[in-house]
Amino acid sequence: MLPWGPVRYVLGLGLAAVLVTIVIVAIAGQRTVTQVPAAAPSVASLTACQADRQAVETAAQEYEAVHGAPPPGIAALVPQFLAEVPSGAGFTVSLVTGTTTAVGSLPGC
Repeated sequence: MLPWGPVRYVLGLGLAAVLVTIVIVAIAGQRTVTQVPAAAPSVASLTACQADRQAVETAAQEYEAVHGAPPPGIAALVPQFLAEVPSGAGFTVSLVTGTTTAVGSLPGC
């Protein structure tokens, strides 16, 4: 026996009521958490596309500064200005011919 008596109530509720409340909150939390990852891949792909597009544009500007003309394509940037041609899951990045502008295939990229 505990010094303050048996534990029968927590905040005026019976132990069974507290356990039922914990189970309900756990189930609701699980449903909420399982819904979040569905949106994550498109956000991750968009962020990766934007980062690759910016890297290609920067490399193209460096190429133009060194050679005095825009690169003929992304392949001309490898390996001096880019380590490799960017390739992501579900998107592509390409250079606009005759410019240092890169475009991504995803909307908003």
